[in-house]
Amino acid sequence: MLERSFAHQQLRALKWRLPLDDDSKYYLERLERGFEGENEFSEILASYNTCTSIHDFTFEIDGSTRQIDTVFLSNNECILFEVKNYIGDFIYKEDEFYVYHNMQKIPSPVRQVDEASSKFRELLQRIGVRKSVRHYVVFINEEFHLYNAPDRLSIITRAQLRRVLDNLARNRDAVSDTTLQLKEKLLAHNIKDTRPAQVIYQYDNLKKNVFCFNDGSPLHLSGRNSFTCETCDLKTSVKEIVLETARDFSVLFPTEKITVPALIDFSGGVLTKHNLQKVLTEECVRHNKGRGTHYTLR
Repeated sequence: MLERSFAHQQLRALKWRLPLDDDSKYYLERLERGFEGENEFSEILASYNTCTSIHDFTFEIDGSTRQIDTVFLSNNECILFEVKNYIGDFIYKEDEFYVYHNMQKIPSPVRQVDEASSKFRELLQRIGVRKSVRHYVVFINEEFHLYNAPDRLSIITRAQLRRVLDNLARNRDAVSDTTLQLKEKLLAHNIKDTRPAQVIYQYDNLKKNVFCFNDGSPLHLSGRNSFTCETCDLKTSVKEIVLETARDFSVLFPTEKITVPALIDFSGGVLTKHNLQKVLTEECVRHNKGRGTHYTLR
């Protein structure tokens, strides 16, 4: 499983705790769909053992930050993939992308990966590596269609994906030590995206409870080991709810310590001292004892 960006984690934590405006809701929907697409692509790519990959590679060069969804490293080349989970009909016209039904222009993913590829080549030069670089935009969703796409565009649709990856993997040797060393060099330049979501919130304004992520309904304890949503009947373990609550508290208030009293209050009293202490002790790193006890997520 890939890791969501910090802004994505914050918006997910706020989704049922704060009324989000329409722009934030739309942005969260885009992040969710994009994350699903990147995850699906990474799972497909993992079935090929003639390469090694870096997912969500973010690097900075000369003050310019670029992000590449997947860097595919084989022994003789690097292939960059920008993954888009677009749904619906789009049209390509004069080097631009438009939504087909209303001709609204959207940022060109081809231009995006072109620019990232250029910066990636500069990075390779800086670390003393000579390797050929190719790049593609992968439209992972089966319900995507692009009209008027010229053959010269480096685009892969879902129907083409397996065939393209099979061709890339064919007749390639197993990953060499040199390629693995290159991966480590690149990972040393991978930076974490810590930009927060553009949403203003305060602790006192947030709803305090534990929520069903599917529909936002408050969860109710069902037996000793699980919570149940009375709206959709989704059952979730106490352990999962405790860890999710701790993660949400941590991303929304990163300077605050994770403590049992803090999570009791954050959950509206739904989580108890007993189940919090048990799960946090087993799953997190515990610091200090007594009143000073606090935890960090692994």
